[in-house]
Amino acid sequence: MEPKLLNVSEIRKNFKEVISEVVETKIPILIIQRSKPVAYLVDAETFNNLKQQNKG
Repeated sequence: MEPKLLNVSEIRKNFKEVISEVVETKIPILIIQRSKPVAYLVDAETFNNLKQQNKG
């Protein structure tokens, strides 16, 4: 599953919609700032699963 790319400005303008999309689709969002990747936004279930895998 490829992440969706969004820049910081888009996320600021549409924060509620962006969060809803991540929660509903489980598709991560790669956050871009000044044309560089800075963070990923993932839903809580995916994050918890990743934490469990890393404990492992």
